[in-house]
Amino acid sequence: APARVEYRHLLRQDYIGFLTAMYDTEVLGKVFLPPIERRQDYAMVLSVLREGHVAAGLAEPLAVYRARRPGALSTNKLTAARYNWHLYRHVEQLPLPRAVLAFGNYAVRGSLKWLV
Repeated sequence: APARVEYRHLLRQDYIGFLTAMYDTEVLGKVFLPPIERRQDYAMVLSVLREGHVAAGLAEPLAVYRARRPGALSTNKLTAARYNWHLYRHVEQLPLPRAVLAFGNYAVRGSLKWLV
């Protein structure tokens, strides 16, 4: 993850692996996952950073995550894309041009990741 992640960065790419994310409850209070079907972790971090907070990334792996497990969101890219679009438009309530830009970044970065 980059050393500094702001809301605008996180809209382009989900840099924060929720498995390793931590936050200070004395600074933020208790933050809860939103009541949506999927991408709750991403939505929660977006909501925190939208308020002007900044995330700090570490340049070392803190966990190992096995992708492509059966039934995982990561196994079906079309389903994942649909949930990301829903997140941009209905949870974050981004205006259409900004949602299209965020979704375009998501789609291009995701495509490049799978082509390499």
